[in-house]
Amino acid sequence: MAAEPPSDLTAEEAHAWRLYDQYVGVIGRLDPLEGRRRELARDMKQDSQAGVSGGAHLITSGYGHEMAVLNERIGALTRQAADVEAVWNKTFAARFGPLQAAREPFVDPVTKKATGMDKVEYRLRNFAFNPATPRPPTGATPAVVAGQWQLIDAAPAISPPAKGYAGSAEAVAGKVSVRTGPSDPKWAHLVFAGVISWTFNHGNPTSLRPGEMLSGLVTFTNTGREFVPGGYNPSGSLRFQRSAGGARIHFFEMKSTELPAPGNSVSRPFAVKVPEPGRDTTSELQLVALAYAGRPAEFIYRYRWVPK
Repeated sequence: MAAEPPSDLTAEEAHAWRLYDQYVGVIGRLDPLEGRRRELARDMKQDSQAGVSGGAHLITSGYGHEMAVLNERIGALTRQAADVEAVWNKTFAARFGPLQAAREPFVDPVTKKATGMDKVEYRLRNFAFNPATPRPPTGATPAVVAGQWQLIDAAPAISPPAKGYAGSAEAVAGKVSVRTGPSDPKWAHLVFAGVISWTFNHGNPTSLRPGEMLSGLVTFTNTGREFVPGGYNPSGSLRFQRSAGGARIHFFEMKSTELPAPGNSVSRPFAVKVPEPGRDTTSELQLVALAYAGRPAEFIYRYRWVPK
């Protein structure tokens, strides 16, 4: 996911960052599914070469159902990515290049070392949208604004299962769990489920001061009954973001490719600096806990900037 953008953006640059962040989010979900589809196609080919194939085998093995679901999800995400690219190309491609470059890491041409940024993020950080008004170089320290982030709401946001699926989900302060599987009982073994839980070292924060460290412990548990490489395996994250769809700062991320075995969990301490409000002090800051297992479930703390 995209990191926090500079604080001195113009309206056009803020729009470019939002499109970039949306695109990175889509391809982050798309790439593992495409990898699983390639893996599944290899498995089906190997079975065919071994003389095991046909419609009955596709049903009993689960290959046919999983491939159909993969194709549906990949198609939907591919269309989402194309929609974002179409908007980007109208205004920003000429200045920042194609969004597909977000898949390419940016390597410092002098030191030849990785920078931790992709090519699009580097251009967004270092090239002003209007060349006549260049921005400060990356790393410049913005002026500190007096005030604090004040909690105004804390509530769940849970997506329903896709057609043909069922399950349960819960999102409360300190814990988000989601469980999703096919509605047909014969595929009951293909259940994807995960739980993310967290605690803060100083209780639930009702106010946050820019620059202070927010710390605690986060745990992700894979509670699915069967581990299936790729596909809809559980994943989860804990992050700051600026309003819905805004740029994100992940301080915990459990990718589906890093999952512990079913029934096991991973715990990690976290410590993250609270973001500055930037120039737009009317925007919200959100602290979001996400659990994904075939669909997302979130618990969102919403903060409003209160000047001193």
